[in-house]
Amino acid sequence: MNISELLTRTCTLLLRETSGEDAYGNEETETTELETVCEVQQAQRLEEPAEGEVSDTRWNGYFPVEPGEALSTGDAVRATGIGVLELVGAPWVVRDPETQTDSHVEATLRLVAGAEEGS
Repeated sequence: MNISELLTRTCTLLLRETSGEDAYGNEETETTELETVCEVQQAQRLEEPAEGEVSDTRWNGYFPVEPGEALSTGDAVRATGIGVLELVGAPWVVRDPETQTDSHVEATLRLVAGAEEGS
């Protein structure tokens, strides 16, 4: 089975690029939205009971090679039914050792807005 057959969740890549500085010297970014399919699965949930209901969840994201290669640190993904997840570190292209071709792109993600907030 090819991994592209498993990437069935609708998602939008939020590709952020520096577009200059504002009048105060702060970096401005421009976001390009690119619709595609993906698979996003929760990998880790960290809870700090002493802090109330604070939690930090890490997710694994799987994307087709095209357009997944466009992802970089600082970008985000809006995944249907999950919310907005920001990349943690750089994504990487996974090579299929059997076919000797690039199979898909994987990335570590952090949930920053739930499905209702990220809509």
